[in-house]
Amino acid sequence: MAEHAIRLRGGWEWLEVPHAGESNVAHPVSLPLNWPFPLPPRVRLTRRFGAPRIDESTETLWLRLEHVGGLESIRLNGQSLEFDRNARRLEVPLVALLSRNQLELEAIPQVQGDGFNEPWGNVALVVQPR
Repeated sequence: MAEHAIRLRGGWEWLEVPHAGESNVAHPVSLPLNWPFPLPPRVRLTRRFGAPRIDESTETLWLRLEHVGGLESIRLNGQSLEFDRNARRLEVPLVALLSRNQLELEAIPQVQGDGFNEPWGNVALVVQPR
């Protein structure tokens, strides 16, 4: 059996992380996205999703993130997930998902090394065989 990717493109909420005392309004976005100019200092992207059904005896579930330069944190249902900030492709194992979940990414937007604003954020749930 090959892996199966469930891309998390639409349904995200964008929120610039405000300074102390400021409030902010979330805006709907789809990933990948191009950062607006001027670059915001820090953003939080949030998406809700249901847990895919898997056969735990033969399958595992992973969160795969690509093109996420400047990613500062990943939280799932309020819990921080560990990841290698230097990796070009992140794969984080997911266990004990709820029927409804919330994924939160916090990032410091940045222009790529070539000076272009490349699309940011390919995110997927990936079902892989054991």
